[in-house]
Amino acid sequence: MSSFHEAKHLLDSVSPDLLIVGVRLDAFNGLHLAVRCRIEHPLLPVIVTNASADRLLEAETQIQGAEFIATRWSIRNF
Repeated sequence: MSSFHEAKHLLDSVSPDLLIVGVRLDAFNGLHLAVRCRIEHPLLPVIVTNASADRLLEAETQIQGAEFIATRWSIRNF
């Protein structure tokens, strides 16, 4: 998914076992989707990724009950 709205639509139509979301997600960011996910799927594990370490982003991610991973990989590589 390349946009918040596409990802939200998919979350509304399926029951995933895990959500992995990047910080950059169109006009929104991955945290917006993590917050939305917590409301609608409170037990779903969420991982937020970013290309570099960011302590503030990591803290905000943890507040939302998600995990943060700083990585340089891209889902397009798989």
